[in-house]
Amino acid sequence: VIVGAIRGEAKFYKLSFAFMWWIINHIFTYLPEKLQLQNFLLTLQFDEESEALMQQLKTSQSLLERVLPEKVIPRVKHLNDNSAIADEFNSVTIIFAKVKGIHELFDKLPTVQVVDVIDNLYKRFDALTSEHFVEKIKTVADTYMAGAGLPEPSDDHASNMAHFAYAL
Repeated sequence: VIVGAIRGEAKFYKLSFAFMWWIINHIFTYLPEKLQLQNFLLTLQFDEESEALMQQLKTSQSLLERVLPEKVIPRVKHLNDNSAIADEFNSVTIIFAKVKGIHELFDKLPTVQVVDVIDNLYKRFDALTSEHFVEKIKTVADTYMAGAGLPEPSDDHASNMAHFAYAL
């Protein structure tokens, strides 16, 4: 069609005009619609991935809050690969509270139920920490470790820990 139009053959003028009209129409209607659709799909994918990323961020924040003292979390977030957090405290009181009878419960109850009992117990311990100015350090199986006089030094750390131990 185009070759015939270039040679000047009259019968191809109308066809070449129609063909050119189709190409121009295609460029100005179909392609923008296709680009708009691709843009929409990319925006949708971006929104979904952003939502997933925000959910992961909330999960990691929640995990940090459960594991670390509140005042340490900002320091952990700004750690470099080769750095560490180490503080020195001149005087603190540490408690290792071992829960008696947990191992016997595993023989009597389903594991899920025993884990639920331990979890509920440690949540109650956690609630007592803020009340007595004690910081939870770690829980391992049936042992609860906490400290007083850290991460904020205090002169009455031993008294606070004694009250915490009595409340346990």
